[in-house]
Amino acid sequence: MFQRTFICLTWILITFATGFLPIQAQTQRNSDPPRSGRPPNRIDGGDRGRCSATKTSANKNLIALVPATGEALSTAESPTILFYVPYASNSSLAARLSLQDENGYGVIKPVQITLSEIPGIVSLRLPKQLEKNKLYHWFFTIICDTKNGTNNAGVDGWIRRIEPSPTLVRQLEKKSQQERAELYIKEGFWVDALALQLEMRHTNLQADTGWTNLLQNLDLRAIAPEKIVPCCTLKQ
Repeated sequence: MFQRTFICLTWILITFATGFLPIQAQTQRNSDPPRSGRPPNRIDGGDRGRCSATKTSANKNLIALVPATGEALSTAESPTILFYVPYASNSSLAARLSLQDENGYGVIKPVQITLSEIPGIVSLRLPKQLEKNKLYHWFFTIICDTKNGTNNAGVDGWIRRIEPSPTLVRQLEKKSQQERAELYIKEGFWVDALALQLEMRHTNLQADTGWTNLLQNLDLRAIAPEKIVPCCTLKQ
């Protein structure tokens, strides 16, 4: 009798260890939005970054204001991505914004952009409503040389739109702009936090502290003092 009881208990323990628990864990993982560890190329480097057709501010490079690792997350239907463009020129700069799906297929016709002649931080809203939980690959290129594309300056990265939880939606409704930005950071929505902090910087000089702290967390503190440049003319 004791041996039979022992065998039954052993069988139950094995069932839980090899059956129920992995199934529950798998269900939990599948309920979460998929994530990718693909790193962005957020800083254009080397000779390409100097864009020889223009004057470069302190030999700085083109930079995308996104996290240095993994994909960027946003709750927005059409997220806004920020870029530091260090180039000054005697005429307007031409740039190009492209968007692909995870498999490399273009989801929009490349957008032609006319930038200001003044160096600074610009904001670009993606000209497409992103599908929820779908991964997209964006490319931002400064046209430094119309004849030789290898002389162009470019950055690229990955972005995914995530549906915010009901709890987060309720919290955001009751918070100030600064508190909303902090909530976005806490939840990992850096793209949204940056766009909101940039908006505050236009209207509130005290927001400079939050802006600087945010860029410091992204290891981009050096460009925090740069001007915010009005942008842009987009043509598809």
